[in-house]
Amino acid sequence: MPLRERLPALTLTTLATLALAFPAAASPWRGSVTQEDGVEVVHNPAEPSGGEKALAPTELWHLGADEDAPESELFGMITNILVDEDGNSYLLDMQLNEIRVFSPTGEYLRSLGRNGEGPGEFRNGMHEFFLPEGRIGVAQMMPSRIAVLGREGDGFADLTIPGPAGAGLQMVNGARGAGDHCVLALMTPIQGDGRSETRRSLIAVAPDGALKATYNELSEFFEGGGMRFSFGTGEGEDFTGQWDVDGAGRVYTAPMYDQYLLRVYAPDGKLIRRVLTDYEHLKRTKDEIAEIEERQAGLPEGFPRPEINPYLRDVRGIVVRPDGSVWVDSSRNSRRREAGAVGPFDRYDPQGRFVERVTLKADYDPERDDVVVAGDRLFVIKEAQMTSGTFQASSGAMNMVITMGGGDEEDEDEELDPAPLSVISYRLPAGY
Repeated sequence: MPLRERLPALTLTTLATLALAFPAAASPWRGSVTQEDGVEVVHNPAEPSGGEKALAPTELWHLGADEDAPESELFGMITNILVDEDGNSYLLDMQLNEIRVFSPTGEYLRSLGRNGEGPGEFRNGMHEFFLPEGRIGVAQMMPSRIAVLGREGDGFADLTIPGPAGAGLQMVNGARGAGDHCVLALMTPIQGDGRSETRRSLIAVAPDGALKATYNELSEFFEGGGMRFSFGTGEGEDFTGQWDVDGAGRVYTAPMYDQYLLRVYAPDGKLIRRVLTDYEHLKRTKDEIAEIEERQAGLPEGFPRPEINPYLRDVRGIVVRPDGSVWVDSSRNSRRREAGAVGPFDRYDPQGRFVERVTLKADYDPERDDVVVAGDRLFVIKEAQMTSGTFQASSGAMNMVITMGGGDEEDEDEELDPAPLSVISYRLPAGY
């Protein structure tokens, strides 16, 4: 998720007292609920019924901040964090090719995985997720592979990724655990005579590799042979990066570039709800357009350069909470980011009603840090955006050089010795 003055904590007694003293503080929800072809449609007004709220999570631990930090607190590039039922945190480090496990109080417990392609090994792990029987899946982008590890470090056979006939390789763009199965976002190039296809799919996969459900699938076709990867043109439908799974295995997507829309699917793939919100598109600034043009100028010759949409994407990211409530990072919310606060997020209740706009008070710099929300935790990864990571990935005859993170070139002289990566763990307030 592109997420990323302490207020006094409010007790339940205090909240109850405030509710009695100010019964009209939250307006009634003024949206509507209808049915269309067996699908529930929730239509929300532009503003939340409960107004805006600033929350103060409780800091649990801060690792890697001290100059004399132990080796277990020296991080490379953290790409994912999980929290288990005991409150232990699993930090996936793409550069070090391992998962470090810490207790609820920040005590180092163990490391899982190592560099390689065998059982219990992985390279450049991008995503991690829980599987049944106490196992963890680690997804590599290229070569596409999902390594399976035990929570104590033992290795198992890889999880098979189902794919269409004629597919030479598949790229795993995202992975989530969903109880007795997992959900994968895939990008699959398929070569044909005279033209090629790039297929995006969002699917449910059983631990034995069987396809359980398909939530969405899109194809783009290109004239000529070879392979081409299109990462969206800034319009229409593209669910690849904006999706999540709740505690019951329901899948939520924000598929449209130019529409504030959420789609909710049952675990079996059936569409059960659409959530719409009145929203005015936000235009890109001249500086934002110039930044995209500069990036496109650095692309290799012949690489597709899609036309720049003058408007930002309405929904930039979503986080689905275990109870089915949803936090949405919108284009307008992104313009309000400031140091010391994560968010704001548009918060929807499990029925799809827009109830609040929430901000989390934390030690966070939107220009330098990243955030992860997992279970009842908020993690701030300090200096994550200032840490450069370049790695090679290959599959068959295809090679890619991928660069992640890193500050602007103009800041290099000022940041010759950036601060080391550190991680802060917060507990979210009850009910969030």
